[in-house]
Amino acid sequence: MLDRSVPALTSAFVGYISDELHFRTDVSYRLLNGEISHNWDYGTSASRQGYAGVMDDLQRARSLNPSLGVVIVNGYTDLVTPYLASRYLVNQIPSLANAKPIRLDVVEGGHMMYFRSDGRRALKEAASELYQATQ
Repeated sequence: MLDRSVPALTSAFVGYISDELHFRTDVSYRLLNGEISHNWDYGTSASRQGYAGVMDDLQRARSLNPSLGVVIVNGYTDLVTPYLASRYLVNQIPSLANAKPIRLDVVEGGHMMYFRSDGRRALKEAASELYQATQ
């Protein structure tokens, strides 16, 4: 579905990092690298249905570091990772004594809400608040 947008988005990103951020590198940028994604192991087993996910890893990290701050930001109209799915998954993990709660934010926009200026602003605010809370 995204194949036709890859050249345009790749070109836009490379232009942005080189022209606006003045970042130079000899390493090529590859959006949606199929060579890599075809090798992903989704952990298929009787108890794991083969979906990509990080909830087990996130819970393990929070148990090792209870002061770890986590914010999950979804777009209202995201059909790939709907905000209610994030809320459902977070509500499924057991509580951890003394661990900070996971913060869930929902902003205007879809899967790539950062394409909109208000989405970028909301992401920046969420990251800033998370960072400030750790100081």
